[in-house]
Amino acid sequence: MPRKSLIIIAIVAVVGMAAILWFVRRSERADHFTLAVEHLSSVGSFAAGVAVDTLFESASDVGEGSATMPLRISGTSQAGRASGGALVAKADLTVDVGDPATRLMDLSAILADDGIVYSMVDGLPADLADVIDVDTLNGTWFSLGEEALAMLLPWGVAEVKEGAEVKEGVPFDYAQGREGIEGTIFLPGERFDDTIMEGVPVAHYEALIDKSTLAVRLADLTGSLRGRQCTSEERAAIADYVAGRDFLTETWIDKGRDRFYLIKVVVVPSADDAGSYPYAVTVKFTGFGDPVAAEPPADARPLSSVLMKLLRVPAADVGSGQ
Repeated sequence: MPRKSLIIIAIVAVVGMAAILWFVRRSERADHFTLAVEHLSSVGSFAAGVAVDTLFESASDVGEGSATMPLRISGTSQAGRASGGALVAKADLTVDVGDPATRLMDLSAILADDGIVYSMVDGLPADLADVIDVDTLNGTWFSLGEEALAMLLPWGVAEVKEGAEVKEGVPFDYAQGREGIEGTIFLPGERFDDTIMEGVPVAHYEALIDKSTLAVRLADLTGSLRGRQCTSEERAAIADYVAGRDFLTETWIDKGRDRFYLIKVVVVPSADDAGSYPYAVTVKFTGFGDPVAAEPPADARPLSSVLMKLLRVPAADVGSGQ
């Protein structure tokens, strides 16, 4: 291609980009952040691509000790409210470890309107067969009860002192849980330069996290998963978890529709929390308002009923260790 043609193409590209940015500036509207928060608070459902990036320690292949490796969980998700107000969701994810990334497994999860979480893993490598029954686990749907969920939640369950009176959690009222929370988690921080992401003009904001509201929302979500209101001890544990972390948040908002385009939150544990690593959660919204089909799998089995069959541990050894 002649040099003159290359110069003309470059000039046209630069002028075109400048015109687009000028149009974006000129069509500026008031407060995209507030409008996007209001939309997300009122919308009945959303679909998004999600990614969680963190580190974990694995046994070192050389000598003793452990090695720190990157871990990424990513895929697609949907979340919304069923007709009775219950939170429903579904996700299809992959788990990758190491650098370069190696696929560890695929993970599907469903939160049905009965408050039970159903999960299925697939693609577990055959070299794990020495410690787990890979053939039984791959492709099998399991239901997770309250005890299993309690272990998976990062804030755990608060330790109850001996002799303390603990009231049992009352049934969770989905409608009250949703409507009884005032305030918003996201508050506007600094506004950065606007930009274009995949052809979409977006406003770029820092978001500040209201920790007290976040703790209430997490307690609401935990209660929804367990089918009962959280006890005061559980609420205290969640509040302690939130208080012990910093949340660094950025948001990108579709300026044409005043809807969140992308949210990224980096969660940093306190310096004295030696057992935790920072992790980043990225949510890229792909749709709003569509119904979420989160039907329980017909062939799901309780995880507790097959757990010992999955682990390649003789029954005699299990009994001697209790």
